[in-house]
Amino acid sequence: MITEGRPSLVVVDTSVWVAYFRGREPNVEVGLDRLIDEDRVAIVSPVRLELILGARRSQRHALVRQIDALHLLPMTEQTWSRAEDLAMDMRNEGITAGVVDLLIAVTAAENGALLWTLDKDFEPLIKKKYVRAFVPI
Repeated sequence: MITEGRPSLVVVDTSVWVAYFRGREPNVEVGLDRLIDEDRVAIVSPVRLELILGARRSQRHALVRQIDALHLLPMTEQTWSRAEDLAMDMRNEGITAGVVDLLIAVTAAENGALLWTLDKDFEPLIKKKYVRAFVPI
């Protein structure tokens, strides 16, 4: 959990990591490097798995070591239950969200973390304030 007086952790979505590793977006590189230096980067299991599976075999070991240095936010039975409730609320409003996106958003919200994503699929979750967005400066 977040300690009082400390800046919020930031769950960094796969879309941001991909942009970071490709090195084509200087704002992403600078912003993520700053968060890493400030020890504010959090990761959730689905993003961790996507990153590891997307890495070249020769890079996986080093990547796992780097990921293991980040804050891993837990997903509990309560997380899954909240994601289910959120999915039903959104569906009642005519909005469909992916299971992984719901889990990422709910895990961030449960831990008082912000979410940094470049994925437009998260826009309804952010707009409805189910999760707070991180906007790099």
